[in-house]
Formats: sequence, structure tokens, C-alpha cells
Amino acid sequence: MPLQVQPMHYDDIPAMATIDAAAMANWGLAIAMQNGLPEGQTREEFIVQLSQGGWDRGMEWVKVVDSELDGKLIAAALWRFQLEQETPKDESTAQAPGAEDEGLKPALTFPPVMAAMTALSKLQNDKYVHGQPHALLSVLVTDPQHQRRGAGTLLVKYGCDKADSLGLFAILHASPAGVGVYTKQGFEVIEEKLLDLRPFGVDESEVRRFMIREARAVGT
Repeated sequence: MPLQVQPMHYDDIPAMATIDAAAMANWGLAIAMQNGLPEGQTREEFIVQLSQGGWDRGMEWVKVVDSELDGKLIAAALWRFQLEQETPKDESTAQAPGAEDEGLKPALTFPPVMAAMTALSKLQNDKYVHGQPHALLSVLVTDPQHQRRGAGTLLVKYGCDKADSLGLFAILHASPAGVGVYTKQGFEVIEEKLLDLRPFGVDESEVRRFMIREARAVGT
């Protein structure tokens, strides 16, 4: 099989960011992010800095390469496996995403739409996760030239299999394009919320689908 799942390396980040830029070029949320960045900075550059700054923080980057294309990276995913009950944070002292407690460079400027995304995610996590041990799929991107080859499915299955081996349920926030892939791996839509992008310069709303997959016995 030409498509292979492998660990992603730090040096792969620029290639992943290029794929992300191509895949998300017409996505309203990505445009809203670009609108909130400092003049002259591209979203692709921001993704590189964000990923480099948050590297190796209990997260697991994985990629799909094509052996028939000299091992070219064609898709990537970011999974996080939380193995212990999370202690509630003191909201009075909590820092914004990207601050020192997140392990990121303080100089990195976050677009305002990300604060809205984080707030919505927190509401859904508080409602359904309650800090319990779980697996989280944060990122899934596939090169538009290599879509419908099963690369995304391989990366989702990788994380689901690991979650099952650890006895963890898995969560994610799905875009319309990804719902079908996630459903086939056992995820179910638990809640849908609209994120208004008009305050961020995009005349549309983003449907944020919160999905959960219960842990399965290994081998089922």
C-alpha cells in the first residue's frame, strides 16, 4: 500500500502548514483567522509558528506519506491523549491561548476568532467531558491533490485505535467536510453550535459540530 502512517517530525511542520493553507484557502474560519493577523503575516506563517511553539506538549503529530512519491507528506493530524483527570483551572488567573502556560512563544499574536473558538470549545468540554481522560483530535488536513485516497481516514483510525487501547473516549470539533470521515470511525454529533464570523470580517457563520466516540474493546 503506497500510503503509510508515520510519526510526524518537527521538520515536517512547514510542509504540513503548506498543505493546511491549500486545503483551507476558501474556508470562512481560515479567512477570519487571516483577517486577525498582523499586517504582512500569512496564516501559513502563523500555523508554522503555532505548531513549532506547541511542539511536544503531550501531543502526538502523525502524518501520511506516499511511498510512490518519495515519501511525500500528503496529510497530517494532531492527537492529544489526556490520561488523567484534568484539574479545573482558576479562571481568575487563566492566561489567553498562546501564553506561557501553553508553552508557546509570547510574541505570537493570536487572531481574535481563535478566542471565540476556544470559548465555544470550553463550553462544550465543560458540558460533556468534565475533565475526564480522553483523546482529542485537534487537527486533520489533507493535500487537496490527494483527497479521497483514504489518507484522512488512516489518521483518524490511528488515533481511534490508540484511544481504544488506552480505554479513552475521543472528541473533536468537525467541519462539514470532515463529518463523513469521522462518522465512519464511530463518532457521533452531540451538539451543533453556530460561530458568527461577521465580527471577524467574514459574512457567514461556522457550524461547530462537537462529536464524541466512545471507547471500544480492542479488536471490535
